[in-house]
Amino acid sequence: MIVVRSSRPKYRDKLDGEGAKKRGGRWNLQGIAVIYTADSEQTIREELKGRDFDPIKAGYMFFKIEVSDELPILEITREMLEGTNWDLDNYESEDCPAQQIGSEFLESNEYGVIKVPSARTEGDNYLLNPNYPNFESFINVLPEDEPFSW
Repeated sequence: MIVVRSSRPKYRDKLDGEGAKKRGGRWNLQGIAVIYTADSEQTIREELKGRDFDPIKAGYMFFKIEVSDELPILEITREMLEGTNWDLDNYESEDCPAQQIGSEFLESNEYGVIKVPSARTEGDNYLLNPNYPNFESFINVLPEDEPFSW
């Protein structure tokens, strides 16, 4: 499987989830490492719209990561989340369960990847778990990259 990540070039090969661990995100509480990726550049663009920074000015690039089919994947579908407020813009709100759901699965280390729906588009996000045993042996950052564009 090929997933897409967007970050500054200096973090291209740094797949430790430290950035998300410091800040937290929709699917992880602060203090829990995860690498956010998506099924396409377009899904990433939609996810980043409305944020308080400009990825182009920040020098972001798109990178592709090959993920081994042997890495266990958990899929959380929209149907499974129906009736919850998982897609609130204020995902840090107590009314939004996504952080708790994602964090529990990430901390269990049962899965190397968690497939979750995008809150902003019909695409999917793939949460890569850098703490999964031997994680590095299941992933490969591909050599091609391209500048971030809207």
